[in-house]
Amino acid sequence: MKSWTMRAKAAEVGDAASKLDSAMTATGEQMSTLAQTVREKAPEGKAGEVASKAADALDRGGEYLQSADLQTVRSDLERVIREHPIESLLAGVAVGYLVARATRR
Repeated sequence: MKSWTMRAKAAEVGDAASKLDSAMTATGEQMSTLAQTVREKAPEGKAGEVASKAADALDRGGEYLQSADLQTVRSDLERVIREHPIESLLAGVAVGYLVARATRR
């Protein structure tokens, strides 16, 4: 492969990584915003406690996405898959199904 082609491919990969990193940060910010909305609109009582726990989980996930780099996310994902292979497979199938349904509409 010619060196200019390799440089172009490397630049494409770098651009894709940069876009993915920006998307992760934006998603993290949206998750944190959603957590705040859930807290504000949570009802009283047991449902409010559940909503508060969900908001806390959203906040933690949002902070993680905002601060983590791609390599960290990749290594964390690999670790989770190794530790929970069946659950990971089922989650992947569920996400694939939801994405397929969403794109058909």
